[in-house]
Amino acid sequence: MASQLRRSRATGRRSRNIRLAVAVTAALSTTFAGLPAATAGPDDGKKILTREHIDAPYTVRDEAGVFDLYAHNNEGAHKFSESAVWIGKGYNSDGADKKQQYQFTVADNERLSYLGTPGDTYVYSPETPLGGRQDPAWLGYGAEKDLNVDDMLNGRVSLDLLSVDGPGEVEQLQYRSGQAIDVLRLLGTSASSPRSISIEPGEHNHIGTVFTKPGRYELKFQTSGLRKDGTYVASEPRTMVIQAGGQQPKSEATKPLQERYNQARTANLAEANYRLSVAKKADPTVDGDDKLSTISFDAGNPELSGTVTLFVDGYFLTDLEVENGKASWDELLSAQESNIQAVFTPDDETSAHWISAPLAYSAGQAGVETTSDNHAEQLPKGNNLRTFNFPAPNTAVTNDEVTVKYVPGANGVGEIVVEAKDPKLQGLITGGIYENEAWLEKGTADRELAGTFQDGKGTLRFGEEYLPENALLKIDVIPHAGFGRKAASGIVTDKFNAGTSAEATFRLGEIDGSLEPELQRPGQTGQDDSGTENSGAQNPGAEQQEPPKNNEQQGSDEQAGHPVCEDKVLLNRGHVDILGRRTKDGLDIALKDDTRLAADKSVERSLEDVVFVIRDNAKRKRPEQLSDEKYNFIGEKGSEFYYLPQAQDKAVLWPGYNTEAIPVQDEFDGPVSLNLVPRETPENSSWGVFIDKGSFGGDHEILADSTKQDYSIESHYSAHTHVHWAFSHPGIYTFDASYSGKTKDGTELKSDSHELVVTVGEEALETCKTAPAPKPDQPDQPDQPNQPSNPNQPSKPNPPSQPGTPGKPETPEKPEKPGAPESGKKPESPKDPDKQSTPGSSSPKGFFSNFNPVHLLAPVLGIVFIARMVALLAELQPQIANFFTSKMPNFPGK
Repeated sequence: MASQLRRSRATGRRSRNIRLAVAVTAALSTTFAGLPAATAGPDDGKKILTREHIDAPYTVRDEAGVFDLYAHNNEGAHKFSESAVWIGKGYNSDGADKKQQYQFTVADNERLSYLGTPGDTYVYSPETPLGGRQDPAWLGYGAEKDLNVDDMLNGRVSLDLLSVDGPGEVEQLQYRSGQAIDVLRLLGTSASSPRSISIEPGEHNHIGTVFTKPGRYELKFQTSGLRKDGTYVASEPRTMVIQAGGQQPKSEATKPLQERYNQARTANLAEANYRLSVAKKADPTVDGDDKLSTISFDAGNPELSGTVTLFVDGYFLTDLEVENGKASWDELLSAQESNIQAVFTPDDETSAHWISAPLAYSAGQAGVETTSDNHAEQLPKGNNLRTFNFPAPNTAVTNDEVTVKYVPGANGVGEIVVEAKDPKLQGLITGGIYENEAWLEKGTADRELAGTFQDGKGTLRFGEEYLPENALLKIDVIPHAGFGRKAASGIVTDKFNAGTSAEATFRLGEIDGSLEPELQRPGQTGQDDSGTENSGAQNPGAEQQEPPKNNEQQGSDEQAGHPVCEDKVLLNRGHVDILGRRTKDGLDIALKDDTRLAADKSVERSLEDVVFVIRDNAKRKRPEQLSDEKYNFIGEKGSEFYYLPQAQDKAVLWPGYNTEAIPVQDEFDGPVSLNLVPRETPENSSWGVFIDKGSFGGDHEILADSTKQDYSIESHYSAHTHVHWAFSHPGIYTFDASYSGKTKDGTELKSDSHELVVTVGEEALETCKTAPAPKPDQPDQPDQPNQPSNPNQPSKPNPPSQPGTPGKPETPEKPEKPGAPESGKKPESPKDPDKQSTPGSSSPKGFFSNFNPVHLLAPVLGIVFIARMVALLAELQPQIANFFTSKMPNFPGK
């Protein structure tokens, strides 16, 4: 009975608690019913990638051999389903004179005509954000450094754009205003745009992305490839979301629009006085504002609040909070006509919701408006999905012949034209122009060639200047993996000369279990012409497979005669970054080597273990657009110089600098500087570093100029940056490289200085590999006597400078290399060799030259310590005896 009573009471308490919880919940629901609803956006609550460098899509492959695609930033990889890219308004600084870098205006250039009419301006994610700010977003394609493609034909895979759903066209490109090769089209939605690009391990590039209308876009991608056994492999299709324009999506998930709209009242729309208007922005204040349009909503009642959601052609643009009855947003609307709509959901329970009728508008036209007298019955929904065709696995090829033509062009620009006999063929074009068979064997082109073809046809453009005579023109026509065929690979001509046309026909290869296609030659299809002498050829990019970690010969006299480039890794192409890092004790400097020339993966090296090699294929003439005197470090107008561009050219080295691991804005009072102090440079030479000042390479900011003794490149933000490099003369340039900066507490920090060697020109490289290095003056080595290698012989003078070897500029004396092992310091030659004692000599001079007072001091201190302990024990003997007798009753003597 008692137990039943306890159960009854417990049940009653639970019932009362449940009723109380229900009542409280109801009361709270009533209380908060009138509060503003959360602003709802389709990407609220996702990881928002913006104002940073983003590789997307980013290709990976797991241990089971399955490919996949992610978005990748400094934090790592993010699933597309859990992330979105936002491209808002971006500027190069925060100042009043800041310059916009989120708009692309179509120039009067026939190669940009596919984007629209000259003067049309679109939302843009820049290829090269300025001022060290990766604003609004810095997009590129990427792949993991160790992407395993060992079993894939041609050592690469294809990134395929399967579909795009959004209000406008999406076009990805690289644009260089004023340059001979000014437009490089990548992926896009236009009828003539490529749909695939090549992806290799460690792929890392920067692209410009144009959106012809603002709004939300969904881009579906896959990675595909063909194994050497003919097996077709492809990743699962992944959908990448890009919000072009509008406000940044919220960090927390919010109520979907449909749910919010369904909860709003609909009965009294006739009583509402809602108004939506669009007009040119009335009060431009900063750069780019003159291109904006203002979208305004007026509820006709200052008491009303709520949320208005804007759409472009049925696609989400942004959510705005309505306060005091009004809301407005400035947007870069398209010159192409768009339908603008608004959906208003009030916060109260008495006002009506509203779906505006579509409002047709194009940027620059007179203002337009619509009212709640006109309304739509359905929520806006876009209808602009474009799906692109790719071959299904094992699609048959009706004709395997492919013709490749070199067509000389005007203004130093040539074309490679590919025509396949099967009009359905599509895929990639790769290749290059090689000085000889040895360079071809090592894969080092004087000019890299890359492009795409579809519907059986493709054309790529390339610069014809500064190419070797009687060179080899090699082209690979790589069909999409769905066709199940190997590339048509061949030598178009082994006597390539700019201006002389050439043509050859090749055949697609059959799957035979090998990785590389058979190299075909005109008249010798399937044969390998090995008549050209190439014995003894060295790999110009990887002569040293592993950089030296500890040179055991350092400190010997022979070291002074060793070549500058000996035991160093020679890097002549690919991506490298001079890394800066914040450490516990200060700053650090290193090199990130993504070239894969001397390793099968990306590695980090010491700058002292490498040489930046600039070959003759980097030679240019000073162009008209660099004629201003601020570029005089290049050399005389019209003179030749050596040039590494800010955007990657795969035939030359692509050096950048990276301060992403230094919290510049949080911890430093001002910029962090990369210092490149010249130690030795060629006679009468100069050099400089500059960066695009506009989004398309029109003007530049000079970052370093040797003619002004300006050797420091400042970073005001934590950033990864690529720049233009220019060297006026061939020869060997040696720099002391370091990072430095002042923290907010006033502490001056500086990394160790590392030697950076740059060889400019082919002759300089040979000199660097063979000519002895100059003998440096360095301090005595501690704990070792001064001893010449031959005391009775006068020291041998350094050999005279060879042509192209560097002379020494008037700069501060070479500092000692911090962090170098003691064994690397060369002893100073004695002033009087005849009086020098040999190490270990029994003469007084020999004894004292080897005498170290620590050797005597240690035993003396030991004896003193023991004596003091004995005395102390004697002093404490009575106290010790008393302790034991008091604590131990049976202690002897008690």
